[in-house]
Amino acid sequence: MKKFLTVFVCLAAVLSLTACSGGNNDSDSNLSTSTQTSKQSTTQSEQSTPESTPVSTPEEPPINLPYTPESEFEAAIAEGAYTLKYYNGNDEDVVIPSKIDGETITAIGKYAFDENETVKRVTIPNSVTLIGDWAFEKCANLTSVTIPDSVAEICAGAFSDCESLESVIIPNSVTEIGEYAFNNCISLTSLDISNGITKIGGGTFSGCTNLTEVTIPEGVTEIGRYAFSDCEKLSFVDIPDNVTVIAGDAFSNCKGLTYVKLPDGLTSIGDMTFLFCEDIEVEYKGVSYDYDHLDELTEAVNG
Repeated sequence: MKKFLTVFVCLAAVLSLTACSGGNNDSDSNLSTSTQTSKQSTTQSEQSTPESTPVSTPEEPPINLPYTPESEFEAAIAEGAYTLKYYNGNDEDVVIPSKIDGETITAIGKYAFDENETVKRVTIPNSVTLIGDWAFEKCANLTSVTIPDSVAEICAGAFSDCESLESVIIPNSVTEIGEYAFNNCISLTSLDISNGITKIGGGTFSGCTNLTEVTIPEGVTEIGRYAFSDCEKLSFVDIPDNVTVIAGDAFSNCKGLTYVKLPDGLTSIGDMTFLFCEDIEVEYKGVSYDYDHLDELTEAVNG
C-alpha cells in the first residue's frame, strides 16, 4: 500500500510540473504576440503620420484702391481743352481718370457733378488745370476732395452748397478762385488757402457757418464783396499787409469776430464791411474803432 501511495505522489508531482510549464509557454507566446503587435502598430503609426511641413504666413491681400471705370464719364473738347463733361455713375468714392478714350483730361467742365447725391470723396488727377463753374455744386454728401497742385483755377460756384464738405486744401498752384466757389459749405471747419492767389472773390466763402478761423495768404491784395459774410462762428481772421482793398459786406454777420487788425497799407474799405459784428473792435494805424464808430473807420481808410 505504501509503495502504491509513493508512486501516486510522484506521478502527481510530474503532472503538476508539466501543467505549469505549458501555462508559461502560453503566457510567453501571448506576451511575444502582444509585443510584436505593438511594434507593428507603432511602425504603422509612424508610416501614416505625414512629414512635418513648415507653416507659411499667408501674404496680406493687396490694398484695393478705388477705381472708377471710364464708362462712367463723358468727355469732349470744350474751349480747346479735353474736358470731363459729365459723371453718370453712383459711386461714393470717385477717382477721376487722367485719360478718357486715350485723351488727357485737363479740365472738369461746368456742372460735371452737379447735384450728385451719392459721391462722398473725389480725387482729381494731376492732369487737370481747371475746375469749371459749378462743377460740384450741391453735391450734398461730398465730404472731401483732393485738389492736385496742377490746378491753377477754381471757377465760380465750383463747390457751392456742398453742405457736407469738412475741409479744403487749396494748393499753391491755384492763382484764381471764382466768386461763390465755396459758398454755403456749412460743414467746412478747416481751410488752407493757396499762397498763389491775389484776390478772394465775392462770396467765395460766404455762408460757411462752421468756419472758425482764416489766415489770408500774403499774396492777396483784394478781398471781394461778401467774401466771408455769414460765417457766424468765425472768431479769428488774419489779414496780411499786402491787402489794399476790402469790399463792402466782406465780413458782414460774422458775429463771432471780436477783434480785427487792418493793414496800414489799406486804401479802400467798403460800406458795411463788418455789419452785425456788434462785439467787434477794429484796429487801423494804431487807432481802435468799436462797432458804433465804424463810420469813422471808413472815413479814415478812404480819406
